[in-house]
Amino acid sequence: MTNPLTVKTTRRRLLLGGSAGAALGLAPSWTKIAFGAESEVVIGHWGGAGPKFMKRVLIPQLQQKLPGARVFIKEGGGMDRMAQLKANPNNPAIDVLYVSANDAKQMAQEGFTDPPDGEAVPEFTNLYPIAQDGAYGCYLHAITTIYDPAKVEAPTSWFDLWKPEYKGRVLVPNTKTIVNQMFVTATIRAMGGSETNPKDVQDARKKLLELRQNVVVFHTGTSQALTVIKSGDAWLGVAVAGYVYQAKDKGQSVDVSYPKEGALAAVDAMTVAKHSQNKEVAHGFVNLALSPSFQSGLAEELYWGPTNSKATVSDKTRARIVFGEEAVKKLVMPQWDVIMPQRSEWIDWWDKNMAS
Repeated sequence: MTNPLTVKTTRRRLLLGGSAGAALGLAPSWTKIAFGAESEVVIGHWGGAGPKFMKRVLIPQLQQKLPGARVFIKEGGGMDRMAQLKANPNNPAIDVLYVSANDAKQMAQEGFTDPPDGEAVPEFTNLYPIAQDGAYGCYLHAITTIYDPAKVEAPTSWFDLWKPEYKGRVLVPNTKTIVNQMFVTATIRAMGGSETNPKDVQDARKKLLELRQNVVVFHTGTSQALTVIKSGDAWLGVAVAGYVYQAKDKGQSVDVSYPKEGALAAVDAMTVAKHSQNKEVAHGFVNLALSPSFQSGLAEELYWGPTNSKATVSDKTRARIVFGEEAVKKLVMPQWDVIMPQRSEWIDWWDKNMAS
């Protein structure tokens, strides 16, 4: 499908196997790449294609630049990463956290992580301004509607999810992901309201309650959403566009559609734990992850929009991603300064009323 956001903008040397990892007491959810020396860094990232790409492309580059580095990638949810750091900030279990840009900014403001350092991470100066707000912005995404074209026509509005013919066939995100709060925002805005107006929030909640009968799964992320769509249990829903294009390239019957009321802009970011004992390696990792070559390669393979202004992509990829700051401006940007102080209340309401 044509993307309406297209913008022209000029502790061993080898990968350790499972038995070695187990001998070292590592959780099975960890992907470990280790190089024989003493400095270690733990990277907390979402699971799936991202860590696989890092293992194949980024980690070898880091090994060349810092041959004494040992790098661990711990996969899981963003909320879990933040909770782990807050539980033990002086001896952090994760050195570099990938979370939403707003969460990263708040973590720095609360003193759990460092603000961006342009000297330690030179590529920071090449980022679009939207990716420089309180953290190292690394991915640009569109949160939008997805669907199985073999089952339904492309949705044209957020409110298509409410259609009675889709009872028990819709996917929406649960509160384990910030995409949940973004979907609430999409509902508020599509109804002509604003997050700043309590009445608009309440009106949107009434509307959301009407959606419950259509929901088959409150998903934890796009990977789960795609699995449910592939099974045939769901026909359409809300998810991150880039992951959907990956699945489409692999032959799954799935596609992306941008609602007429506007898809939402999402920025993911990296932030470095304030009391990390391995900041040289951590900053080296962050700088490479922000480099034009890595970001271009990531965009071509995973369809995650680059934040480095010097990154380039093919025409095919440009048609599928959020490319450049001007493209972000075409999306609906949630008012995070309003949402974040009441985020816990939003989550509590959803868990008590939507997921029950």
